[in-house]
Amino acid sequence: MMGINAHGMEEYDGRSISSFALAMELVQSGKIQLDGLVTHRFPLSAYREAFRLMNTKSQEVIKAVFVMGSE
Repeated sequence: MMGINAHGMEEYDGRSISSFALAMELVQSGKIQLDGLVTHRFPLSAYREAFRLMNTKSQEVIKAVFVMGSE
């Protein structure tokens, strides 16, 4: 499993913007498509199953996410 907790600043379209904010802007505008990146969704109550799957390092797992409020 890998995560991040930091990001940098980018110069984009004549402005300075955080890389995280830029990524979100590009996704929201449809310039970047994320279809297919999330391969597994789990309710938070299934965290043990989710972590077991993520630790298998299977080629089938690209991104696993927790879906909040669906329990």
